[in-house]
Parts: sequence; C-alpha cells; structure tokens
Amino acid sequence: MFRENITSAGLVEDLFMEFKNHLATKELIFNEGQLVDASFTIAPRQRNTREENEKIKNGEGDDLSNNHPHKKRHKDIDALWTKKNNETF
Repeated sequence: MFRENITSAGLVEDLFMEFKNHLATKELIFNEGQLVDASFTIAPRQRNTREENEKIKNGEGDDLSNNHPHKKRHKDIDALWTKKNNETF
C-alpha cells in the first residue's frame, strides 16, 4: 500500500533522487542497473576426479575429455557451488 501511495503521488522519483544525493555526500557511486533472479536450478552433480577438479581450478578445463566428446558435453567447467539455507547447490 505504501508503494502504491508514493507512486500515485509522484514521489518515487523524488525519493530516489534524495537517496542518490545522500549516497553522493558519502562519496558512494550510484549507477543504474538490473536485478537478476538468483534462483537455483537443480542440475546433475558432476563426478569429477581430483585431477579433473585441479585442472578446472587451474583454468585448463577445456582440455578435459577431448577424446570422449559425449562425456565432455556433460562437463560444466564454469559451474561453481554455493550454499543456501544449509543446502548445497
């Protein structure tokens, strides 16, 4: 309800301008950007060997399974892991 009230009164832009000015006085930079949905999707767990994990960490992941193209297709060398609510993703 608060949001609808300030929107209908035309105060949203004024509030953001005040906020931007406050950040500027603190010498903080305010840039426009985008919000991105950070939902997790469940993907099959990769069963990499220790050697494969070491190569991926060293940036040599493109060389993995070159002689097995079907296996290589299932390797996501850009994927990392994280935790949310004590659940590992």
